[in-house]
Amino acid sequence: MSPTTRTQSALGVVVGALLVLSACSAPDPAPSRARAPDEPTSQESVKDLPQAVAVALDDIPDVVAEVDGAEITKDDFVDEYVALYQVARLKEKVRPTGQEPDLPALAKQAVDNLIGNMLWDEEYEARGISVPVEDVDAAFDAMVEESGVGSVYQYLATYESGSTEDQVRDDIESALMVDAMVVDEVGPIEPTDAELHEQYDLNKAQVEQSGQPYEIPSFAETRGTLVAQMKGRRISEAAQKLAERLRQDADITIYL
Repeated sequence: MSPTTRTQSALGVVVGALLVLSACSAPDPAPSRARAPDEPTSQESVKDLPQAVAVALDDIPDVVAEVDGAEITKDDFVDEYVALYQVARLKEKVRPTGQEPDLPALAKQAVDNLIGNMLWDEEYEARGISVPVEDVDAAFDAMVEESGVGSVYQYLATYESGSTEDQVRDDIESALMVDAMVVDEVGPIEPTDAELHEQYDLNKAQVEQSGQPYEIPSFAETRGTLVAQMKGRRISEAAQKLAERLRQDADITIYL
């Protein structure tokens, strides 16, 4: 598949399937972003946590879980947990609720994510799935261009607080890997024109029923968005089913 085609696929995936990555947490279909060279280690990250959280992490066993005989270590867990905690704190800062992060829920999510990472990595390797760097480059450039912000630096500032270009590229690669995995699992996911027209009519009817004074674009103007919408939904459904099967078939022991 050409970079251009993969770019179109990536844009659909990043609009839809990057949401899939967070939605399919049992297991998560995308590996967590690797820590950049200048990011803190797990021990350094703990220093920035409230004392109660840091003390709780001290009691975590050296081996948090085993997946098909492979170990998930305490350091792996702490890195993932700290990342989730920081995201939760950021969300609270942006949209205050007055509630502290649910620490047990974060711990469960961290373990689930790490187990999912391992299962999906195993499946990628078993199926020989990889993404050429040229496809990631093309998708990244297209995302920056479509954002309309004018520069990579402005795009990174709006994509996710604190994200580096390497981290965004990792997200794109993960999305493309999920795309490739789904195609390998269920076959082509491109919607037909008839399906696109049906989705357009449904969207149009929902807008009209809302009573909002909104000028509905033509089918031609929204075709790209419709493709992304339908592909994202199909990827979500297929990835969730595959994620559940991978977890059911795996030998998993959790020591928390």
